[in-house]
Amino acid sequence: MNRSLPFGYHIIGRTNVVKLNVNLNYADALALETKYKNIVTESTGRKSIRRIEGTITSQEFQGFLKDLELYKLDFKVSKLLEKKANLLDNSISTKIADLNDLPF
Repeated sequence: MNRSLPFGYHIIGRTNVVKLNVNLNYADALALETKYKNIVTESTGRKSIRRIEGTITSQEFQGFLKDLELYKLDFKVSKLLEKKANLLDNSISTKIADLNDLPF
């Protein structure tokens, strides 16, 4: 996409131009590409940040914004679940109790 075009949403004629960097899961990015044919997603090479570029008609734009917000929330939820699982895994002791240390 044109390098002089800044990131964000822009209206050109009857279409909306989209140029964003967003945290998305790979499967959600593919879902956006299949639902909106003029949208392309690619990895930026930094963790799970994906670049979204393309054009969307004015009729599809509200649906795109809703889908994008849902996918961003899904990403946040999955990251929080991973943090919770890591925290629980690290806090559970896996040591076997030594029977010689018992007071009786």
